[in-house]
Amino acid sequence: MGNRDYGKPYLVSGPIPDIDGLTGLYSRAYLDQVIKIWDENKIYPLSFLVFDINGLSLINEAYGFDVGDSILKQMAEIFKNECRTDDVIARYGGDEFAGVFAGAGEEEVAKIVKRLKGAIDKITLADSRISVSFGWETRQNLEEPFAHTVNAAREKMNRNKFTQKQSLRHKTIEIVIKILYEKNIREEKHSWRVSRLCVLIGRNLGLSVDDLNELRIVGLIHDIGKIAVDCRVLDKPDKLDSEEMDEIHTHAEVGFEILNSVKEFKKIAHYVRCHHERWDGTGYPSGLKGEEIPIQSRIIAIADAYDAMTNDRPYRKAMAEKEALEELVKYAGTQFDPNIIDILKERLGQGFIHLSEKI
Repeated sequence: MGNRDYGKPYLVSGPIPDIDGLTGLYSRAYLDQVIKIWDENKIYPLSFLVFDINGLSLINEAYGFDVGDSILKQMAEIFKNECRTDDVIARYGGDEFAGVFAGAGEEEVAKIVKRLKGAIDKITLADSRISVSFGWETRQNLEEPFAHTVNAAREKMNRNKFTQKQSLRHKTIEIVIKILYEKNIREEKHSWRVSRLCVLIGRNLGLSVDDLNELRIVGLIHDIGKIAVDCRVLDKPDKLDSEEMDEIHTHAEVGFEILNSVKEFKKIAHYVRCHHERWDGTGYPSGLKGEEIPIQSRIIAIADAYDAMTNDRPYRKAMAEKEALEELVKYAGTQFDPNIIDILKERLGQGFIHLSEKI
């Protein structure tokens, strides 16, 4: 490792894997050994910094591991450039980096974090910034085990992650939507219309404000799994053959896998997975029937079908709104939840709602 200050305290012994193969930073095992030695040598002040790339698993699912690995390498390069020569920095986990800073107090580490944030802000994906949560702590006295300092830093990182949760969720949604929209502009318009219709239907079913907000999001990303479908299939001007239909049918499962990889999206992921289930149990991917299907998915199914019928597709022209509504009623009890269709039909008949209205 070369000559360092502090009496070469991190010349560790034993078969420790020094370097992370992807980033070129030190490994977690190595950093833990350095921390152990510095702790025993009572180095003071001694600080620990940890940060986490938010939504990396989703990026890997949506863009592929090559893109995720590229982001990790960029983060590692930034970490190396913005830290001091004698700081020991490492890849600490799949999407985590950490460092131990001898002779640095909280103020010095805060300056390093500020530099890191400035550099990381320049990394973008789908025109959106990569989001990172930081936590750091300085050992307050020599009697305190450094493990307490490490735990405190991790707790701060997790708190920062929690306080940013809503904005992070929206940023991640933004990236997810852009992935699909870059591939097919028609899907963008369809998703926004389905989202609006979902909220309109949900409101007339008496759903809570929180449920409506969730429904709005689900409507926007219900077809995210189509990023795995060939553009030629999505844009085919003729009816799809059986092989192409099989490819289309994968999108509910693919969407589930993408969204389920992010903790905040796990609930929504289930709704996306089920939005092509049918009331009579003949849908996909699981053949759920009736109220086994989440109500959010049943609402999406109706909004999705209505929008598909009332807008041009590569293989057919749009139906009139009245004709599309007749189709919804025709398939109530087989494809669609008859109770939702009844309420929708009643509210439409009373003039309380109009499916073409803006929200």
